[in-house]
Amino acid sequence: MLLKNLWKDERGMGIIEIAIIIVIIIALALIFKTQIEELINNIFNQIDTKVLGI
Repeated sequence: MLLKNLWKDERGMGIIEIAIIIVIIIALALIFKTQIEELINNIFNQIDTKVLGI
């Protein structure tokens, strides 16, 4: 009976879901770190060239 009630208790599930999402986002950021850096550098380079062209 205690295990059944414990299994059905959903308090704290939102925290676990948020923690899993955060872990996945961090893992993806680490995996695609170089691509993200290149993208950001390209965006800033385009901004610089457009500002200097004005």
